[in-house]
Order: sequence, then C-alpha cells, then structure tokens
Amino acid sequence: MRLKYLSILILVFIIVGAPTANAQSSTDKKTEKPLSKRDKRQLLKAKKLEAKIEEVIMLIEARNFVIKDDGATGGLYPQSGLVNFFRIKNDTVTFQRQGAKPLGTGVQEAEVIDKFQGIIQSLNVIEAEGDLPPRVVVSYLDRITREFRRTVIYIFPSRVEARREDGTGLVIRGKYYTIENARVRELGINSERLLVETAQRY
Repeated sequence: MRLKYLSILILVFIIVGAPTANAQSSTDKKTEKPLSKRDKRQLLKAKKLEAKIEEVIMLIEARNFVIKDDGATGGLYPQSGLVNFFRIKNDTVTFQRQGAKPLGTGVQEAEVIDKFQGIIQSLNVIEAEGDLPPRVVVSYLDRITREFRRTVIYIFPSRVEARREDGTGLVIRGKYYTIENARVRELGINSERLLVETAQRY
C-alpha cells in the first residue's frame, strides 16, 4: 500500500514538475545574451594566443625551435631572418646576429658578427603575470667561457622574443619556426673562431 502511494506521489511530481523545469530552462536561455561581434573577436584572439603559446612551448621542449629576427629594431643590426636568429636544436642553443660596428665618428662601419652557443641545462616555463607575457627561461653553459647563462623567450601576441639576461642587451625578435622551415644560415659552423671573438668582445 505504501509502495502504491509512493508511486502515485512520484507520478504527480513528474507531471506537475516537468512544465516548471521546462519553464526554468526556457528562462535561462532567454537571459543568455548572444556574444557581440567585439566579444567574439576577443574570444577568437584569446583562443589563437593560447594555441600559439602551446605550440611555442611544444617546439621549445622538443628542442626544435627558431626565431628569425624581423629587423624591426633596426639600429646597427638591420639585417634580418637569414643570419639573425635564435635557435634551440637538440641540446644546443645558438644566438647569432650580424650587423655593423661604429668606427671613429660613426660614419664608417665595420661588419661584426655576434655568435653565442651553449649546452642547455634546463627549460623552465613561466605563466603570464602582471605586464609580463608567458615565457620560457633557457639555462645553459656557454661553450667558450663555461659560464652559466640564461636567455628568456617571451611569447607576445604578435611576436616572440629571445633576450639574453647577461647585460649584453642582445635580442632576437620575430616569428618562430621549426628548424626545417626556418632555413637560416649559420656562420662559422664547426668552428669556434666566431664564438671566441664574440666572447672577447663581451
């Protein structure tokens, strides 16, 4: 008898409660405002940036990463891309920049090539905080001086930057690539002369 009574109560609850639930669902849908075009653009940009951050970190961790300089900073290093680059390949990090060195009054200029290489010790991913974008800290031992060095890779929405944190002020900024797609021209391959000359300047 109790079971029959309980069944009747459940049936009544379902019949009476169903319209209420549907009405609540309908009200919720009405209160949800569609995204504006501006909000949609911002959401799309956020998704693209998130995908870019993930791809950059993936390539760095795979040790298959190149930044080709876009030449936007100009100055004494106007050349871009082909010879001005930052690369992580296997356990080696390479920072190469070709430009000009002022002589005397600065009217005459002599070509100079900065090239650093190191053996990677660690990669540390840091999330965005404050005004700083997401970044990856690459710690390595300099091939020539054997000193401990760091380069920080900043992931901006429009570009990627590699900055040496040693007071030299050397920066490579631009688009990122895999090693195969970058097709950069490394100077002084299998030679330590450029590395030694650069180390002597700094």
